[in-house]
Amino acid sequence: MTYLVVRLLHDRGVYQPHTDVLGDVEVRSPRGDLLDETRAIALSRSAHGIPSPEADTAMRAATIVTSGSPVEADAVALERFELTADLRSLRAAGLSRHDVTAVGFRRDLSSGQIAPALPRKEWAPGPAFALVRKVWEGPDVAQWLASQPPSDLRTRLLRGLRWKRLADLEPNRQLKVLFRWFVVEATLRLKPEEDLVPWVLTFLGFPSGGVAAALDTTLRDELHAIPNYRSWREQVRNELAQVRDYRNDTVHSGFRPHDVSEQDLRRWVRLMSMVAPRVLHGVEEALLMGMVDPATMRSDAHRLLNAHGNLVNDLRGNLLHILGQNVDLEL
Repeated sequence: MTYLVVRLLHDRGVYQPHTDVLGDVEVRSPRGDLLDETRAIALSRSAHGIPSPEADTAMRAATIVTSGSPVEADAVALERFELTADLRSLRAAGLSRHDVTAVGFRRDLSSGQIAPALPRKEWAPGPAFALVRKVWEGPDVAQWLASQPPSDLRTRLLRGLRWKRLADLEPNRQLKVLFRWFVVEATLRLKPEEDLVPWVLTFLGFPSGGVAAALDTTLRDELHAIPNYRSWREQVRNELAQVRDYRNDTVHSGFRPHDVSEQDLRRWVRLMSMVAPRVLHGVEEALLMGMVDPATMRSDAHRLLNAHGNLVNDLRGNLLHILGQNVDLEL
């Protein structure tokens, strides 16, 4: 049997007036709803207790699934929708959410019969609106990534995007820090016990060893000209080592809120909120440069830094400024 499965994305995500195609999934505005689809969404919305205005502005994710049963079709569609949400998080705007709700419907394309998605589990914040600047918009990174053939680096990036999105939605700060460290492991780790701190430092703008030696001399001089560059590198290195040790202790022994001081937790949340997107950006750029595995990305890491274009300003004006001013980032 062939089904059309539709779910509403979170209403506080990115709203786009045009249809967006990411692999097997079409993301469209509410204006494309047919009359019976509107009724099905209203029934589903009511069953899930979601107010009408929120459902009326949420983007719709739709996919066609060939499956032996409606339940299996929903499961296949949900996995596609989760991947779509991961890809759309590349366009993160403000504090927008990028998750899939349980509201929607399923249509049997053989009979045309439609069934609302009834409650099984509730998917428990501001909206963002994408502006169309052109009559015809070219493909962006999310669309390009969705169309790429499988590779180790692509798989790692998608896995990292998933962990980052889960971290962004996680209210518990201990888990938030842990999930963002999982972004680092998912994208960079080659061996189970290796120390990833030097590679994280590299993506932040603190390269060492062969990567530093291979840097463009102008870029290297500009980095070292940042006030207290070496002392900042050691401070960030120590903080990352603490997060790494916290990760090991948590995974092996669990965590309790009083095991970590409020001051440490705030510092780690602040640091990891900046680490995760910068590591993901580095992997994304590696894919755009034609790299397909993490070993190649590591050996050519100097190329990524040389091509960054804004590494010095980002390090000095964003990361070090936020760390130096103790800006709270409870994100």
